[in-house]
Amino acid sequence: MAEEHLGLFGVSKSRRVGTSKWHAHRLTKGQVQYACVDTCLSFHLGVHLATESQRNQSRNSNKPRSKHAGGAMVTAATTVSTRLRRSTRTHDEYVVCVGGRQVVATVTSHAGAARRWVYTTRWRLGCRLRHDGGATVGMGVQWTPPFRATKGGAEPRPGTLQLCVGHRCLVFQLAHAGAVPAVLRRFLADDRVVFVAYGVRSDCRKLEEHHGLEVARTVELRAVPGIGNTSMERMAEEHLGWGGVSKPREVGTSRWDARRLTKMQVQYACVDAYLSFRLAVHVAAAPDSTSTSSSYSASASSSPETSTSS
Repeated sequence: MAEEHLGLFGVSKSRRVGTSKWHAHRLTKGQVQYACVDTCLSFHLGVHLATESQRNQSRNSNKPRSKHAGGAMVTAATTVSTRLRRSTRTHDEYVVCVGGRQVVATVTSHAGAARRWVYTTRWRLGCRLRHDGGATVGMGVQWTPPFRATKGGAEPRPGTLQLCVGHRCLVFQLAHAGAVPAVLRRFLADDRVVFVAYGVRSDCRKLEEHHGLEVARTVELRAVPGIGNTSMERMAEEHLGWGGVSKPREVGTSRWDARRLTKMQVQYACVDAYLSFRLAVHVAAAPDSTSTSSSYSASASSSPETSTSS
């Protein structure tokens, strides 16, 4: 619940602590932490769900509804907006709002900024990586299509690599990065992390051919049972209830090798990785999540081949 609704990863309630002696005269630090986390999460989840309920009631009273799809009520349109929060010497930070949920996107070609993002992400995922069998990361790769490139016939090089975990996204501008940080290489090669994407085989091929980046474990969204071989926009509508989320073709085929990405490019890249993450979490949390989760490794090896457009 903390992961799905609050975006808090790695929060754990140790079974060993939960079954310890709570009648002890003096509680241990672990017991105090366990009890505090328990009540704190209950409070924040209650506030969050109550706020979401009020927001949905208000939204649904003002907007016409369409059919039920995949168990989710689809509204007429899901608002997506982007604003620049701050700009520094090494990176830009945007807030991308998708259906009322805020995602903080770090856009950079600076190895140091990318390194900090990965270190922070690994720290947040610490418990899941050590004890819970791994973590899920939404992934995407954008590139400038051949008809916009200056040299004809060459395989398009990846312009950006975007990763999303919870409500944090990294848009790493490979086209202008002097080097890929070693910690990012290790993160992609960590077999405890599953990278989920739409067209993952094509993305991984480009990453390996042009940057020597190997992604250890991948899942093709279209190969996940219950998702279906359809567009990402349709997936978001059917499984998340987000109707109207779009990935404009003119943005997808724009110059991803530009030194400074436009606000629409940042939004496109962030939405791409965020939807991959949310869809993976949603399917894993479904009633038949046991069979779905066990099929992840099989899906990785049987994912359908993709086209060369993003």
